[in-house]
Amino acid sequence: MRKSIVFILLFSMMFTSCTTISYPIYDSKAKGINYGYSDTQLQQDVYRITYQGIYRMPQKEVLDMVLLRAAEVTLNNGFSYFAVIGPNSEQYVYDQYDTGIDYFVQSSTIKCFEFENEATPTLFLYNASSLRDNLYSYYNYKYTETKVNPFTVMVGMIIFSIIFYTICTSEYERNMRKYQ
Repeated sequence: MRKSIVFILLFSMMFTSCTTISYPIYDSKAKGINYGYSDTQLQQDVYRITYQGIYRMPQKEVLDMVLLRAAEVTLNNGFSYFAVIGPNSEQYVYDQYDTGIDYFVQSSTIKCFEFENEATPTLFLYNASSLRDNLYSYYNYKYTETKVNPFTVMVGMIIFSIIFYTICTSEYERNMRKYQ
């Protein structure tokens, strides 16, 4: 009896530990989600790139997502290089209980170039293709956030309740037999 209870308990723990679903973090805010990137064309070769991170996403990753989107916008519009020309803006959004930063919002203005020698020497140019490939490679397994699936948590709680009730009932019956 005890072996079967232990087996059921371990099975239910294993079942509830696998209750996660993933969704992409690097996505367009235009899809109605509360995180992700957006970009606005300001001139023929100038764009404003904004990225809002998810809850507790490190600031470095938010900055990398801005650069990744800048590289994609550059390549999608027929350019090969870009420079961050500013102004850059950062926003830290704190949670309602002041326990820390909830998420970062980063915006950068970029100017795109077709050739490396088009830019003034004072600008730091990014090779859009190399940067995009490097960031894709670096964040290959970090493009998803894990969320708990409420349905499987509920099922796990029901299974746990049944097991707990079974254990308590069998212990109660065993103790009652002792006193009879």
